[in-house]
Amino acid sequence: MTVVQSRSKIRSMIRKLLALTASLMLSPCASAKELIINGSFDQGDKTPTGWVGSEGARWEDGGKAGKCAVLGPAPKAEAWVTWKQEVKDFKPNTTYVFSAWVKADRPSYAQVVVEGVKPNKSGVSFFYMKADTTWRLWVKQVVGETGSAPTVNLMLLNEGGPDTFYFDDVSLTVREEVNTEPVPVRQAPEIAEGRE
Repeated sequence: MTVVQSRSKIRSMIRKLLALTASLMLSPCASAKELIINGSFDQGDKTPTGWVGSEGARWEDGGKAGKCAVLGPAPKAEAWVTWKQEVKDFKPNTTYVFSAWVKADRPSYAQVVVEGVKPNKSGVSFFYMKADTTWRLWVKQVVGETGSAPTVNLMLLNEGGPDTFYFDDVSLTVREEVNTEPVPVRQAPEIAEGRE
């Protein structure tokens, strides 16, 4: 193995470790209450339970595990293709963790809208996620906006483009606070120098 190959392999391992660390830091605790109904898209008869799709939205096999939500391509230019769900028990000034497995038919950016969260730097509550042709876990921390209603809409979105996006295992949970206070270190007893 050459030095260049070794460096490339090390960089790849570091990127994977950083992604794993970020997902673990933002992952909800097992005890956190899930606010999304049927985020796996595996329940339902003609449509996935808990979700409402627009024209161009499909529900099919081939998800990360089981079925998945499919958005696009858009039926006409500039037509939004969405899967939408009402989220209940949403609280203002509360930190939430949104996560989803996402892929696309070609590299592009999928979008998610969560009404009632503090806007991003552009002043909107749209969140763009890089989607590739393989499944990738996307994790985003969002904060409920002051005065937001207890029921808000979460929308998976294809904003009228020719791309097709696939979503699976969508989750929204309250972020559990982690105690970041330092643990006091017990001092070792002093040892007198020299011999007795």
